Amino acid sequence: MPSIAPNLPLEVGLEKLLVDAVVTDKANRPRAIITKLKSGRQAWAAARFVDGTGDGDLAAQAGCRF
Repeated sequence: MPSIAPNLPLEVGLEKLLVDAVVTDKANRPRAIITKLKSGRQAWAAARFVDGTGDGDLAAQAGCRF
């Protein structure tokens, strides 16, 4: 399906990252993600994350039920 604004995330400063692991709290909420880049691994902590995979990959790694 074509997107109306395919470059909008890049235009507003969002980055595309490949998630290697998800760190969750006791309630199974994502609290950080671990990404793997050519420069190494990096942790990203946030109150909320957006799963833009189309398949729910981030949600699945966080243990969410479908």
